[in-house]
Amino acid sequence: AEVACDLAHGQWSGTMTLSCLFGALTADTSTCDVQEFVPADIELDCAVGQPCTVTLGGSGYVGFVALSLVTGPTCDSDPLPWTSGNITAVDPESYYPPYVFDFGVVDPASAVGAAVLCDGTGSVVGAAGAVVITGATPVLGRVYDCTLGEECTLEVAGVALSEEDGIRLAAGEDCGDEGAVLVPNIEGLPPNLAGLGEDGANATMAVTITAGPASLQYRLCYGRGAAGAEDLASFPVDLGRFILRSGTSSTSSVTVPVPSSLLNLGQFNAGGLAQLAADVTVAVSSRSLPVLFPALEICR
Repeated sequence: AEVACDLAHGQWSGTMTLSCLFGALTADTSTCDVQEFVPADIELDCAVGQPCTVTLGGSGYVGFVALSLVTGPTCDSDPLPWTSGNITAVDPESYYPPYVFDFGVVDPASAVGAAVLCDGTGSVVGAAGAVVITGATPVLGRVYDCTLGEECTLEVAGVALSEEDGIRLAAGEDCGDEGAVLVPNIEGLPPNLAGLGEDGANATMAVTITAGPASLQYRLCYGRGAAGAEDLASFPVDLGRFILRSGTSSTSSVTVPVPSSLLNLGQFNAGGLAQLAADVTVAVSSRSLPVLFPALEICR
């Protein structure tokens, strides 16, 4: 009877099963003569803020200990500009092609042409093709500015943008910071991209945020395929600073009593300035929202 092989150990199992995977039985029918893997196609997929994957098709069993991606054309070329994750991907422990290998996250700010896939011995497996990072493209210094109750426009550029891509607001220095948190109770900000161009290179959204805590220091965070997600880890890409203003209040006032000690020019010292800061009082009616202060200047 034909038998199937357990490729992890090279032994056969069963007596009435299918023929040996990827090879033929040896003469004593106890082990497989496994065929060497022959690659047929290599597909490289990289999304912004997410690990790249390589899908490797072909015939035979992959016996690679590890694979690496380099900028080519030879395996001693520079690796792809990873920002995190594995530079080398380990065998995925699958018996059947296609095989999927997980790599690291490519730096979206680096211009990379084509990639070459290499095995653990330093031999070229094949060309992986152009390195295209899909998803939103962060713009250095970008600032989004919106006011509660008023329409504002959000523009996002990128490659192959999709309505499945999500956006959220976070409080922190950067969307990927360990201490950053999603901002709750933001009403009016859509959970996903909309207003997509025909080629997916941009998204333009008219947004009216009707409720939420105002702040000058939010971050607009993006996640590839993360529409509807509720965890910040799904939105690792920082698209820029997001200002949410409180709008105008009809009865807000600010009172700054000046200590008499500051009326004399000789009293402009650290203690006097500390007292001035302590005496600043704020009265705001009709809104429970942050009040934003410009820099305070003391003139004579």
